[in-house]
Amino acid sequence: MFVIISLVIALVLLFIFLDFPIATTGHWIRNAGLIFLAIPIIGILLIILMIKYDDLKRKKKPITTSENPKVDTTIKEAQELLRQLNTLSLKIKNNRVRQNALDIAKTSQLIITKLSKNPSLFSSLSRFFNYYLPTTIKLLTSYSYMENQELQGEHITNSMQKIDNTLDILKEAYKKQLDSLFKQTTLDLESDMAVLDQLLKKEGLTENDLDLKNFLDTEKQE
Repeated sequence: MFVIISLVIALVLLFIFLDFPIATTGHWIRNAGLIFLAIPIIGILLIILMIKYDDLKRKKKPITTSENPKVDTTIKEAQELLRQLNTLSLKIKNNRVRQNALDIAKTSQLIITKLSKNPSLFSSLSRFFNYYLPTTIKLLTSYSYMENQELQGEHITNSMQKIDNTLDILKEAYKKQLDSLFKQTTLDLESDMAVLDQLLKKEGLTENDLDLKNFLDTEKQE
């Protein structure tokens, strides 16, 4: 906006200071001098305006994490759900429930990160993103609401206990989901490294076995 205003002011001032009508040679020279001085200034302002416009276009362009738009949309929606999950977790007063919720959020982030790096895993995570994660948030929302009621009758107490127990199960389910993702990605690695090991031995390039277990454990930690 500042650049546009500056450009308009420069053009207005140029028009004001130009001599009209042009009656003498002096007028021609003076006007030519003003135009000669104004052209670089206007040019610089135009260049700055173009740069600002390009920056604005880049900022408006959606940020993607893969070449699959459907995967990118899912990741974006999952990040929003994860933000809600973290917010809800911090509102829970019960230490055990809060810690379970935070553990689930942490595992969820690892799952989302894994998907962003391996979009081929998308098909195996459909139920996780469409049901497990939203349902977990729904349960925590209900728990937080009931926890903040001044009068907690038997019905509320029982419902909170059921949610507490369910979160225990969900925490382990989330971990198993993450582990299954690593299992899928490491199967191909195991096969490739086994073939590589055989080729190296056949060519006489090594006498030692490749440490597949150590490599895969490192891959899993990452």
